[in-house]
Amino acid sequence: VTSGDPQDAYDILVAVIECFPQVAVYLVDNPRVDVLEQIKVPTQPVNSFSWKDAILDGMGKGLVLGLGLVALATALTRNVTSIRQLKAAANVPVLATFPQLAAKKRRTQKETMVTAESDEGFAEALRGLCLKLRKEKGSQASRVIVVTSTISGEGKTTTAANLAMTLAEDGSRVVLVDADLRNQSIGRIFGDANGHGLMDCLKNERLDVLAQLRPLPGSDVQYLSGKSAPDWKYAVDQTQMHRVLDRLKEQFDYVVLDTSPCAMVADTALLCRQGDSVLYVVRRDWARESQVLDQISLLHEREVSLSGIVYNGVQRRGQGYGYGYGYGY
Repeated sequence: VTSGDPQDAYDILVAVIECFPQVAVYLVDNPRVDVLEQIKVPTQPVNSFSWKDAILDGMGKGLVLGLGLVALATALTRNVTSIRQLKAAANVPVLATFPQLAAKKRRTQKETMVTAESDEGFAEALRGLCLKLRKEKGSQASRVIVVTSTISGEGKTTTAANLAMTLAEDGSRVVLVDADLRNQSIGRIFGDANGHGLMDCLKNERLDVLAQLRPLPGSDVQYLSGKSAPDWKYAVDQTQMHRVLDRLKEQFDYVVLDTSPCAMVADTALLCRQGDSVLYVVRRDWARESQVLDQISLLHEREVSLSGIVYNGVQRRGQGYGYGYGYGY
């Protein structure tokens, strides 16, 4: 018998001893109670409070609760860490996988960019991606290729710039447009961020976009990039955007748009609708799976048809050509 009051515990136990034979007779024959020890009112509790036991009990419960919260947070915020996970979560084909590369900064530049010349595996993956895009183009006179991602830092600009340079290797006329109006990085990376950019051409109809193009160093690509406008608060004017793109398509076989990350700027979906091909860059272990799926679903809702995903930052599983890139060797 347990009770918070010693006298209540004693009274309950006495009552049980007296009543048990009378009740048990309905279940067994000749029930009997043997009292092995004389009962009495207890003078002290059998489970007196112990600070040590309380602390250990609290630590144990806290540890279990903490591990549970960590497991829950991991399940809810897990990042995309494999192509298999990406394919299972998003119903979009993976067109290319790029290996994990490290950019070497030059003394004359604060920022630099990895190019196909720096890694044979990276160059081969780019060539494979270009073959697929050329096949999509077919006999079409010009093609607009939009490159976007979920959040910043996934290799979107590097993909767009290298894609433009690789497309131009066979003599195609290619222009690279920095369409991230709030963060114009292409001109800054290649050492000329003082010219007119896309935003200037959209706001000023008298400004000829072809006159604002500059050559990309080390390639036959022309590019359009200007000053960043972090306070840009207005959606892109679709009519003006059509005017600029039509002007570029008159002179170039490929127009590559490097846009803002989808999760950070709302008008990226509007720019994606201008593209004939839309590439979605996902960097390994960078964006959360839920973020990627939300933005891909949002693009579908806005009638954007994704051509495929470029999976970036694949870890090498060996040395030499063809290891770990996932394109079939």
